[in-house]
This record gives sequence, structure tokens and C-alpha cells, in this order.
Amino acid sequence: MNKNQEILSLAVLAGEILIKNGGEIFRVEDTMMRIIESYGITDYNVYVLSNGIFATIDEQGSHPYSLVRHVAFSNVNLERIAAVNQLSREICEFHYPPGEAIKKMKNCSTLLSEKQLLRHLASGFGCAAFTLLFGGKYLDCFFSLFIGIALQSFLYHARIRQSSRFFYTIAASALVTALSILPYALHAPVMVDKMVIGCIMPLVPGLLLTNAIRDFFNVDFLSGVIHMVDALVTALCIAVGVGAVMTCYQFFGGTLL
Repeated sequence: MNKNQEILSLAVLAGEILIKNGGEIFRVEDTMMRIIESYGITDYNVYVLSNGIFATIDEQGSHPYSLVRHVAFSNVNLERIAAVNQLSREICEFHYPPGEAIKKMKNCSTLLSEKQLLRHLASGFGCAAFTLLFGGKYLDCFFSLFIGIALQSFLYHARIRQSSRFFYTIAASALVTALSILPYALHAPVMVDKMVIGCIMPLVPGLLLTNAIRDFFNVDFLSGVIHMVDALVTALCIAVGVGAVMTCYQFFGGTLL
């Protein structure tokens, strides 16, 4: 692999890590272009979609090189995004050899997220806080704490099994609703609606919606539409899961205020 091939591979690898972990399309393109330009290359093209990268280097007097890579969106990991951004700045400043930079970039792609215990606790306390924010009482927050932990456990095992994201979103929202109704069905003085709204917040596609709006503002309409449709379908899945459980509960004689 010659130098231009290594530079192109480095830039595409950086873009792939950013897309997989929730980076905006504009930032992905900007990072890739800065990396390529830092090695003195001026004749290149970079085109990034929400699930794909197209990059070409065509310097005069050398053979043109192109890379096309399909990228599937994974779980958000802001630590990896921060690591890639920091490394790209170092590449532009210190001009690492492409081979060394690729090794450092691969290390960024393997950074582990928070420990599962911390994620479970964060989900629990987050759900409890949202329940309180939306008007729930302290008893509602108490139950929401454990529902949030159960939700994170379910999502963790669903992702390990590589289940369909839309399927496990429906199942997770149904689980949250069922666990919220349970104390009410046992005659505990809780507000089911506040608990459901608070506990589905970890499922809400806020990052997708934010990236879609940013893509529209950056005149990247194709990626914006893809992100927007993804966010809307995810929201629909949440509504289906919540509505299905509530409908079944009322069908079998339960009442919800």
C-alpha cells in the first residue's frame, strides 16, 4: 500500500468511526478533508451519506485511488468521537506518518464505553429525573428508577443479540409501559402517564432528530431526510409499543386515568 492509499484509508477510517458513533455528516466530511489536506494532497473528493462514504484521491502524476464503504449506524459513543477529533487535530499539527496514524485511529475505534453498571444506574436515575420533571411524584420517581434499570438491561441484551433496532424499540417501550402499569394495577398511588413518559426518554431519537436538522441547515438534504425518517420511524415504534400495552390492559378490564 503506497502513501496515497494509506492516507485515503486513514481518512475513511476516521469518517467511519464518526458516523458509527453519532457524528454529524458535516463534521465527518470536514474531518476527512482536513486529514487529507494535512498530507499536502489537493486533488481529492469526499462525499458522505448517513450510511456510506465515497472518497477519491487523484493527484497529478499518480494513479487515482477510490474507496467506497458502507457504514451502519451503531450505538452512540461520544468518547470515540472526541478521540477521533483530538487525533485529527494532532495529525494536522504533527503530521504523523500515515501508517502510524492508522494504528492510532484503530485504537480510537476500540475505546470502550462506560461500564454496564454505570450505564444501568445512569438510565435509572435519568428516568427518575425525567419523571419528576414531567410532573411525577416521589413515589413515581422511585418506581421509575427501577424501570430505567430494567430498560437498560433489556437494551443491553437486545444489542448483544443484534436484534432489529425497530423491533427492540417496540419491545422496550412495551416493557416500560407494562412495568409502569404494574404498581398502578396493584393499587399503588402512582401516576402511570408520568412514569411512562419519563421512562421512555432513553428511547427517544433525540440525536437522530438533531443531526437531521443540522443536515438540513448544512444543505445536506439527502442525509437530513434519511436521519429524519429514521427518527420518525423510531418514534412510531415507541408509540406502537406504548399504545399496544395500554390497549391490551384496558381490553382486559383495566382502567387508566
